[in-house]
Parts: sequence; structure tokens; C-alpha cells
Amino acid sequence: MSLFSRARLEKSSLCMAITGGPGTGKTYTSLKVGTHLGERICLIDAEHGRASLYAREFEFDTAVLPNFHPRTYVHYLKAAMAEEYDVIIIDGITPEWDGQGGCLHQVDDIQRRGGNKASAWSQITPLHDDFIRAVMDCNTHLICTVRGRERYAIDTDNEGRNRVVKLGLGPIQQDKVSFEFPIIGTMDSQHNLQIVKTVCHSLKGAVMFEPGEDLARILSEWLEGDSYHDRTAYLGDEQVNAAMSAAVRTNRWTMNQITALIRSYSADSVATLGAESRRKLVNALTASTGGEWVTYNLKAQGARHRAS
Repeated sequence: MSLFSRARLEKSSLCMAITGGPGTGKTYTSLKVGTHLGERICLIDAEHGRASLYAREFEFDTAVLPNFHPRTYVHYLKAAMAEEYDVIIIDGITPEWDGQGGCLHQVDDIQRRGGNKASAWSQITPLHDDFIRAVMDCNTHLICTVRGRERYAIDTDNEGRNRVVKLGLGPIQQDKVSFEFPIIGTMDSQHNLQIVKTVCHSLKGAVMFEPGEDLARILSEWLEGDSYHDRTAYLGDEQVNAAMSAAVRTNRWTMNQITALIRSYSADSVATLGAESRRKLVNALTASTGGEWVTYNLKAQGARHRAS
């Protein structure tokens, strides 16, 4: 008997990290996406209770961490899983690394008490590994926010002179944490979410303004696994219009070409397209960009138009 079997994408849970600087909308985006992924939301608050500022807009349960020790994170995460929440948000995981009682603080404390650095890390690394393992083993939808900061490097130009090169926003956590999350998005100051890492091909290269239901819908369909392909999912007007806007803005299609394609499905407009025709239309538009697409929220378009 073979040790191997045919690979099949089973229904699974989301494990996603959202990084960004202060004020970029990491917490808000997590709650907005999470609300469209499930009904019962739990938020583990490592930001001094600030998530409760959104309590009027979102319904969720919360607990403020008493300290940032890795074991505390694991304890609260397992407690949330035991209560069978639909979505768990950890806001955020940066303090586990460099907050009061976090890994770096624990290492410093051991050194202050006379231990050497190697000995300190030999004690703390297993605690951090247990935290990462708990995050990866979570059996429900999990969104983690991570503080970010600009990264720089010294490079040499063609004339041999040194120059500072901006590498982009990096998460404030252990260096290897980016390898653990299958999906990572980065928020900017304009509240755009750029997908910088994904195993969901439908999100490759995506940039979304204030994502919520649109991102949750894509994630939900993907997480359904192979069973999703046995049914036809209905795409709403917002999602179809987003794909059309992306195709036009990236100069892959003109509106005349899109209108002709809609008419080829025996429809006069998006509103009269059937479920299967909607999917064919979106597939045709996104296929021309190799799966890379950009969604533009109507509010963002209006803001840009007014600014110009």
C-alpha cells in the first residue's frame, strides 16, 4: 500500500497576518473582515483595550491581556478556541516579541540576573516556538495584527558609492514569523491593504481600499476547498464592478469591450447577468492580468477624483 494519496484541498480555517504602522487600520480591518467570516468574534487585546473603541460598529467579545508573556498569549488563544468562536483576532502579536514581559524583555531580564545571552535564548526560544505553534494549530479563523516599521539597507551604486535603500515595511516580530503565515497583508496610511504573501491565487497582487466583505468573500470561497467547485457561488454587483474597474484601470480592457462581453451572455448590464455568467465575466477579466487584480472601492475613487 502506498504511503501517498492524491492531494485535495479540504475545507480549512483562515490564518492571516495584517501588518502596518500606527493608524493604518489594522484593528478595524481585522474586525471588518472577521465580521463577514463568522458571527461570533473574539478579540484578544494586546493594545491596552483600544479595540473596544469599535464596539459601537462591531459586535465582538474581548479580553485585555494582563501581560505579554508567550504563555499568556497561548492561554488566551486556547481559551478562545475552547469557547468555539467563529473568528479569533489577536490584536496584536508584536508585544509577544518586544513588549513588557515579551521574549526580548525576558531575555534582558535573564541577562540582568547574571545569565549570558546564549543561555537566555535557550530558555526563551522554546516559549516563543510554543506560541507560534499555537497560532499555526488554531482550528478556527484567525487574524493576527502586527506592528510594522520601515526597513533600510546600505547598497552600492554603479559608481561605488554607498546609498540607503528602503526595503519596505517589515513586521516587528521574530524574523521568521513571516514564513509561518500563509496570507499576509500590509496596510498603508491611506487604508489600502496590499497582499504581500498569499497561497490563495485569487489574491495574488491584490490591493484593496478598506477591505471587508469583498476580501472575506474571496477568502471564504477559497477556504471551502474542493467542495466549492461543486457549486456555483453568486458574485454580487460590487465584486463584478470591482473586477471591471480593475481591468479598465490596468488598461487590459476597455468599457466597450466589457460591454460587448456582457451582451455575449445575453444580458444588457451587470444587473441582468445570471450567476454563471457573472463568474465567467469575472474570470475573463482577471485571467487577462494573470490573476493579478486591484479592487477600487467607490469611496476611494470619489476621494481621488475630488483631490484631482
